[in-house]
Amino acid sequence: MQRKTRSVVLNNYMADNDDSKTPPSKKPKKPANNSDLDPVIAKVIKDALMIQLVNANENRKRAANEIDAMVSTCQEFMKSFIILGYDMTGQPIQPIVFAHNQQEADALGSYMSKFIHHNIKEIDPSAE
Repeated sequence: MQRKTRSVVLNNYMADNDDSKTPPSKKPKKPANNSDLDPVIAKVIKDALMIQLVNANENRKRAANEIDAMVSTCQEFMKSFIILGYDMTGQPIQPIVFAHNQQEADALGSYMSKFIHHNIKEIDPSAE
């Protein structure tokens, strides 16, 4: 969730110097840098970002290892296969197609086409 912040312009009523002679549009703008940020806050932000990056990297590695384990398990029992579906959060996964050669890949495509055609006929018998 992103939070939007609004910039607030404060007047210089209590300021030590008198900048009222210079029009606001003519004032030189300070470049944004990290020196205005409290070092403790900057360290906390940096540490939090590093933790997020490490966690994301670990999750990516874990997911890749889980996919490899699933594919190797399927290889033990099937010569070629297609894995379609959704992950645990309800998001569709990228289909996994495993075939040793082009002939097996073509056979999977043909079988998938027959499967879809058969299921459409069961849902709507008038569909051809």
